[in-house]
Amino acid sequence: MLLPRLLTAAVGLPVVIALVLIGGIPFAVALALLLAVGVFEFCHAAGYGSRRPEVWLGAALAAALVPAVYGNTDLRAGILAATAMLALLAAVARADVTPDQRPPIWLVLPAAMLWIGWLGVHLLLVRRLAQGGRWLLLLLLAVFATDTGAYAVGRLLGRHKLAPRVSPAKTVEGAIGGMLCAAGATVALNYLLGLPHKPILITALGVAIGLAAELGDLAESAVKRRLGVKDMGRLFPGHGGVLDRLDSILFAGAVLYYIVRWAIL
Repeated sequence: MLLPRLLTAAVGLPVVIALVLIGGIPFAVALALLLAVGVFEFCHAAGYGSRRPEVWLGAALAAALVPAVYGNTDLRAGILAATAMLALLAAVARADVTPDQRPPIWLVLPAAMLWIGWLGVHLLLVRRLAQGGRWLLLLLLAVFATDTGAYAVGRLLGRHKLAPRVSPAKTVEGAIGGMLCAAGATVALNYLLGLPHKPILITALGVAIGLAAELGDLAESAVKRRLGVKDMGRLFPGHGGVLDRLDSILFAGAVLYYIVRWAIL
């Protein structure tokens, strides 16, 4: 399992960094494809195959949101993003995560559009900010620091379960460690990448990225448990599918965009 993970990371990481730095049409096309694949993965995990026309329509609409955001208004976009995140977090706090019969298609497709489509296009909005390529790199590396910090601290110091019904291995101590690592990484990357230096706001941004990343991971874990699947897909050997890689980034990307857009720039 470790070797496929390392090989996938060795091949995929340079590609991701190149697309982030290039931006423009290549980045938008890649993002649109990822969002469409994410919708297919989610629908398949929910029990709906790719032969259904509704699934193709949902994937197409999610991809179409990428060019559509060029006419966005921040307030409405923020409300929709918050709606999508709150709906998913309900799966962590209240919903039954015991696998049962598949959810109805009329629920799966709107959920896919909000969760994958609308939250996903915020990555394009981040890229279109002033110094957007650098902000996007900061986002990706801060989320990576969150995951690494949460895992390391949880293994070393973890005693209290965070959400045992959803993700038994996660601990409160690990979550705190992940947020602290995210804050430290964000502050360091802010200086290294030459982004606006506003220490208090940047530190708060780091904590917010860490919190959003961990909530996104928990939300996807709850959805997977409810659907009775281990991974959403198999596109990336050793890593699962698109959603298994984007779960933390989807939440954190929307949070970063509005904090940077409204408070930092």
